[in-house]
Amino acid sequence: MLTTARLWIRPFTLDDVPDATAAIGLLTDSDERNREWIARLGIDHQREHGYAYWQCRDKGTGQLLGFCGWREHELGTSLGYAFAEPIRGNGYAKEAAGAVVAWGLANLGAQHLYASVRPPNPASCKVLEHAGMTLVREYVDARGPRLIYAPGAATMRP
Repeated sequence: MLTTARLWIRPFTLDDVPDATAAIGLLTDSDERNREWIARLGIDHQREHGYAYWQCRDKGTGQLLGFCGWREHELGTSLGYAFAEPIRGNGYAKEAAGAVVAWGLANLGAQHLYASVRPPNPASCKVLEHAGMTLVREYVDARGPRLIYAPGAATMRP
């Protein structure tokens, strides 16, 4: 488990499904779809790789606020995060991303770590920059342009 000044960051369990459903705008409003998401990108990915998308909870209240973590993706090991709509804009994403990027650098190395943002999304760009990531290139996939961020002199798989 990672901790920050305000957050506990730890792996998901299926017991977290009701909290994920209650967190407005985090995942979906369906327990069934949230269970599938948590199983695939939380539990199964954690078991297979030793990291995943982790839940972020308020240390004071225990409330599920969002998720932040790593997953294997087409260009390497990708940082992903999302926070419930009512708490966005309060620095939780910056706080979580900073801790998760530091964990990734210490445990996974920088070589294939990255994050991508679909423009325009200046808030996410600021979160990544605050976490020590730098814009390294733009790329276009089937859904349109993406901005690719990486820590330091990291490189992504071709």
